[in-house]
Amino acid sequence: MAGAKTTFGMIDPTHGYGADVDEGRTLGELVGKQVKAGDFSGAEMLLQSPPEYKVDLFVHVIAIAVAGGRAKAAGAAAAKATAERLLGRQVEDGDRRVHVAIAVGLAEAGKLEEAMSLAQELDHPWGYYAVAVAQIEAGDVGAAKATTRSMPIGTWRNWACDGVVTALTKAGRTDEALAFARSLGDEYENCAYVAMCKAKASLGDIEGAKAALSRISLPKFKASAMCSIAQAQLAAGDLNEAYATVDQCVRIILEEHLYPYFGEHWCEELVAVCSSLAEAYASEGNADGYSKCIEAAKRLPTSYFANIAETQARTGDLAGASETIDAAREELASFELVALRCAGRGYAKTHDNLDAFIRSIKTLKEPYERGYAWLGIAEGLIQKQEEAKKKKGEQE
Repeated sequence: MAGAKTTFGMIDPTHGYGADVDEGRTLGELVGKQVKAGDFSGAEMLLQSPPEYKVDLFVHVIAIAVAGGRAKAAGAAAAKATAERLLGRQVEDGDRRVHVAIAVGLAEAGKLEEAMSLAQELDHPWGYYAVAVAQIEAGDVGAAKATTRSMPIGTWRNWACDGVVTALTKAGRTDEALAFARSLGDEYENCAYVAMCKAKASLGDIEGAKAALSRISLPKFKASAMCSIAQAQLAAGDLNEAYATVDQCVRIILEEHLYPYFGEHWCEELVAVCSSLAEAYASEGNADGYSKCIEAAKRLPTSYFANIAETQARTGDLAGASETIDAAREELASFELVALRCAGRGYAKTHDNLDAFIRSIKTLKEPYERGYAWLGIAEGLIQKQEEAKKKKGEQE
C-alpha cells in the first residue's frame, strides 16, 4: 500500500464486528467527517435516530469514528469526553478501538509525541502505523524508520515499510530503500520491490516500474505491483496495454489460488483499475473494450460485484448493472444490497436525469432493496454536490 495516507476512510476501525455493521459504519464515517470539519451540530442530528434494533452496535461504531475526528480537531481529552457522551458511560481500557482511533486522530493532527505515547501504551499496530505515516508526510523518514522497526511483525509493519520505501524511492534513494527493507528481514525485500514498483508507476516511469516488477519473486506480490503498472498505462492513454496487464494480473490470482490470501485491499485495487479502464473504453465508444474489462472484473470474487455494478451504472449500462446485481443476489443477499447501493450512487453521480434508474428501483420487490438503492442515490447526489463545490472553489 505504497504512499498510504492514514484516514478513517481507508482503515476500517469497525473491522471484526461482522457483516451487520454496514449502515453503522456508513453513519459513523459521515459523523466522523462532520466532526473533523467542526460541524458538531450536524453530527448530533445524524446521531438522533439510528435503527433501533442495532442501537448498541451502531453507537459503538460511531463512537470510534467520532473519537478519531474529535481527537484530530480538539485533542485527546475532548475526544474521550465526546465518546463517553455517545456511549453513555466512561471509556474503559477494554474500548481499545476508541483509544486507537484517538491515537490516529492525534497523529493526523501532527501531535506525534502524544500519539506515539498513546500507541506505545496501547501497543497497537494501527497506532504505530498512523505515527509512521505522519512522520513520512512531515518529511522525517529517519523517525519513520525507527517507528517501523519498533512495530510487531505483521501487515501494519509491511504497510509502514511500504511507506518508507515509497518516500525514499520518490526521492531517488532506492539503494537506501532496499537496505532499509532488508534490515527488517529477508521477507521484506518483496514488499520493498512492490513499493518501488508502485512509486515509479505513480511518477509515470512505466519501464522503471516493470524493472522493479521483474525483481519480485512471489506471485501475490507481483499481482499487487501489476495493478499500479496498469494504472500508469491507463493514465498514459495506452488502454490496450493496461488491459493486457489487468488480464495477466487476474490470471495470476486465479491460477495461483491467491484469493482470499491475495487480500481484500489488493482485489479492490484491481477491480478499481478494471472499472476505470472500462469507463475509459466506454468514453471512446469502444463497446468491446468496455465489455472485456467488465468480464475480467467478474472473474474475481462475487463480493466485488458491487464495484462492477457501480461502474456499469456510471456509464449508463443499467441492463448490465441489473445482471450483475442478480448475480450477486445468487451468491449472498448482502452482496446484492451493497451492489444496489453502489449502482444508485454511481448513476446519481454521473446522470442529471434519474428517471431510468428510478424506474428500475420500482421493479424491486422488497422494501429494503428499494431502500438500499435510494440510499445509493442520496450518497451519489451528495458526492456530486461536494465535487461541484470543490471544483468551484478551485476555479475561484
